[in-house]
Amino acid sequence: MQRFKLPPYPEGNEYYGPLVEATLTDGWCYGTITQNPCPNHRDGCISGDGFVVAPDGCYAGLVWWQECPWEFKQIGEPKGDTFFGIFELNFALPVRSDEDLAKNFRSTLPRLISAYKRWKVSKKKVGTIE
Repeated sequence: MQRFKLPPYPEGNEYYGPLVEATLTDGWCYGTITQNPCPNHRDGCISGDGFVVAPDGCYAGLVWWQECPWEFKQIGEPKGDTFFGIFELNFALPVRSDEDLAKNFRSTLPRLISAYKRWKVSKKKVGTIE
């Protein structure tokens, strides 16, 4: 198994919380906006806000909830050269620990990587990135 370091933290986004090292997967990492696990939900959090950071420092906002009617949906548009959108996600497990968060994050990661790749290709087509 290849060991990855944490990706660069998104610049200019002071309201974003820390990266959760337990979620680090192939250079991708989940970062918190709302606290996980939430101290007010002893049975685990069933919704929250976060962000994902790609190995190159590009990032996207995440809105997750356990009873989301869809698995994955883009709800916000990309902006600038590093933000590839906002996505609403279904997390199968309530979040009681960083390990639960990592399991949920890893289950959605293939869709996030696919969205990131589509965004990169679209940026290349319009000539805005190298």
